Amino acid sequence: MITVAEPFLVERVLSAADYWDPPSDSEWLIELLPFVRSFLIRHGEHTIVFGEPSEEHFYSYVTYDYLDWDDVGHGEPADISVSSLCSKHHCRKWADVEAYMTARRLPVWWWGQPELMGPARARFDAYLSDAIRQYNVRTLS
Repeated sequence: MITVAEPFLVERVLSAADYWDPPSDSEWLIELLPFVRSFLIRHGEHTIVFGEPSEEHFYSYVTYDYLDWDDVGHGEPADISVSSLCSKHHCRKWADVEAYMTARRLPVWWWGQPELMGPARARFDAYLSDAIRQYNVRTLS
């Protein structure tokens, strides 16, 4: 049903009754599955890929797509995506991002890595420009 590092069909997972019926002695799984279901429902409209950061093939060092991924953990040190800095954390300029990272107990994993800071800032600027353009379209319409 799910192959590591390959997109999967969310509808197929959601409709698999056995997947959502864990053994009664798996308390951790019983607690986790509602979050998994919620995540799949919320993000089912776009491509979802399952993988582990330790699996090198899971990341694309050419496109930097992983900078768009939010960690599904709760609270810090959960990692956040570059787009979340705009949409959820209301950063409107790079100085806001710097202040946000300083205020966290731990910065996100990619913060401070020289080879990633340029691509991260470029993505942030692109998201911000897109958000401003969408706002202007809505206000002028």
